[in-house]
Amino acid sequence: MSDIVTTELKSDLENIYKTTGDLLNYLELKDFEKESGDIRELIGFIKFRLEDIEGTLQKDIFNCDYLDTKTKVLSES
Repeated sequence: MSDIVTTELKSDLENIYKTTGDLLNYLELKDFEKESGDIRELIGFIKFRLEDIEGTLQKDIFNCDYLDTKTKVLSES
């Protein structure tokens, strides 16, 4: 049962990770130099927070792999 939950959770985290990357790529491609300082500051803040989210998701995906492996090893013992 726990491997099903881990697999589903990992799949959801990977989808969110991909969406976060897509958003970051989109923001990188857009030219915000013509915008006001407030808009550029807001976009910079959004990018910074998306990068934080991306890092957290990467860690959580790794942890799902670890838990899945650990569960399989323990069930074989």
